Amino acid sequence: MGRTLAAAVALSLAGAAYADFSGVYAPENWTFEVIWEGSVDTSGAPASIEITGGDNGSGYTDVASFTIAAAADGTFSFDWAYSSIDDPGWDWVGYYIGDTMYNLSDIPGTFGSVSEEVLAGDKIGWFVVSVDSMNGAGVAEISNFTGPIPAPGTLALLGAAALAVRGRRRA
Repeated sequence: MGRTLAAAVALSLAGAAYADFSGVYAPENWTFEVIWEGSVDTSGAPASIEITGGDNGSGYTDVASFTIAAAADGTFSFDWAYSSIDDPGWDWVGYYIGDTMYNLSDIPGTFGSVSEEVLAGDKIGWFVVSVDSMNGAGVAEISNFTGPIPAPGTLALLGAAALAVRGRRRA
């Protein structure tokens, strides 16, 4: 019985996947940050979101980001598509894990999928950079997002495990 309980507790601690922008990952729980200009369109949620970088003609570098803390250990995955009318190299899209920025592409018309393991509390999300904020904004569409969530009943199972251990010691 001890092994069964230990296995149940171990399985409950693993982050379950949550497959869209809802629940703990609903758009209102995310942080949108921008240096100069940019926007995030969450009207496609829970299926997708769109992040648009700067294009105000300033000539200054701009970063628009949409981030949240991972709710549990587990898999952070998503599909992405990048578009822009600007020349390659002047705008690009990428994603965060923790404080690390990973570039995906600076070539308009590219797309792909990402799947990475993260820890609870890691910053996860996406960014669009515009080197010059001119000649057309970079746009990132994010879909098929999956973020880790705590498995249901984790606290209840931990409590049951503690009671089982306590009861065993008294016997």
